[in-house]
Amino acid sequence: MTDLNDRLDAAIDALLAGQELPRDEDLGPLLAAGRLLMEAPVPSPPHRRARLQMNAVLNTQRQRRKSLWHEIQSLWQSIYWVPVVSLALILFIFFTQRSLPGQPLYRLKRLSETWTLALTPNPSIRSYYYLKLTQRRLDELERTVATGRPVGPELIQGYRQTWEQALAQPARNESLIQRTAQAQAVQLQALIPNLPLDLQPLAQTILAELKRWGQGALPPNEWPSPTPIITPSPTPTPMPLATATPAGGPPGSQPARAIPTPTPSPSGPAGSSTPVQTSHPPSPTATPTSTQRPSPSPPSTLPA
Repeated sequence: MTDLNDRLDAAIDALLAGQELPRDEDLGPLLAAGRLLMEAPVPSPPHRRARLQMNAVLNTQRQRRKSLWHEIQSLWQSIYWVPVVSLALILFIFFTQRSLPGQPLYRLKRLSETWTLALTPNPSIRSYYYLKLTQRRLDELERTVATGRPVGPELIQGYRQTWEQALAQPARNESLIQRTAQAQAVQLQALIPNLPLDLQPLAQTILAELKRWGQGALPPNEWPSPTPIITPSPTPTPMPLATATPAGGPPGSQPARAIPTPTPSPSGPAGSSTPVQTSHPPSPTATPTSTQRPSPSPPSTLPA
């Protein structure tokens, strides 16, 4: 290999010096290509300008391709973050809903419940959601006891207040309330022995209420029933009363008699809003007596 390199260097030096190519079978093809390249004409200025323009176009294409690839990479990175953010959001919601009283995320949990109630205008759905919240409060109490965390009276009182709110809904489902109360009564009865001694009487009171509600003895709904709309009947139009002819009217005229006017009477069937009209007998009409007035007579004596 070293001998071949030395011979190639010597041949190139001879070629650059203008000498003829040495006759070497190994170096002949290589030196012939180099000689043809040296004998090629030098490009004129227009060709050089065209080459520069072509290089500028190529550079532009390279930059555009590079920017497009950069956009693709940026889009892929943004798409790559979508599942990561979605998974983080799902985990955040899960741990928020699993939080217990006293933990940092529990306030967010109660705030989300308030927002859900505010965005639920349907009374039936609100009633169902309140029953769901009662089960959630009872599960929080059970998990607090199971984890050994301190149990305060506010947990049991909050559970009872949630039940009161559920029973006060105007569109409550009584059959669903009975089933829910029966299931929670069993769960609370198993939980009472593990509660602190000072909270067991209150839990026993709630347990008795749940059993009573489970048997159908629900408290009355405090929401007033809708008042029925009574449509008044048309008032009868009174007829005009006839006026008696005054005394001294034209001879031969008959005295007019008053027409009785129907008056509404409060008597009628119970609960009826339409008055019953009863006609009273006509009152006697006084017949006017005609008074005879003396007609003027002519004087016996005429004035002079």
